[in-house]
Amino acid sequence: MPLELKHPAHLNFAVQVDNSLLALVHQNQKRLLDLQDGDEPLPVSMIRRQFCGMHKPSKKPEYAGTARVKVNVGSTSLATQFLKREGTGRNLVPTQSESLVRNSTMIPILEINGLWLSSTGGLGVTVQATQVLIMSNGVATVPTFSGLEFAMDVDE
Repeated sequence: MPLELKHPAHLNFAVQVDNSLLALVHQNQKRLLDLQDGDEPLPVSMIRRQFCGMHKPSKKPEYAGTARVKVNVGSTSLATQFLKREGTGRNLVPTQSESLVRNSTMIPILEINGLWLSSTGGLGVTVQATQVLIMSNGVATVPTFSGLEFAMDVDE
């Protein structure tokens, strides 16, 4: 299940992670990309075009980007733990992933799992949420179809 973070602090963190990893790849490209002694090093701009980072910029300038994070739902030891506050106190209780709905306010604890390289020249980073503390509930939007009519008559 992907988690898209849109809070400005999360986006700034994602951009910093991506820039740090790009600099790391650029500095170590001879070893990582198996460049030979006569090969010319790749500029950062070319590596950036092939990089699938944590920050995904928006294609429309009026919208902010998102930070992509993996969430493992299930019952294994690798599953993301979901917690939420009980009442107005500081007690945290475990909850299910279904408690996380659109526009929820939450605090994720992230783990950078690793940098991946593909045989086609792409590279990227995998980030997973190990814990998610749900601070407030968002709005569960259920699609409505008011005003729509069926295009096909059942009697025909």
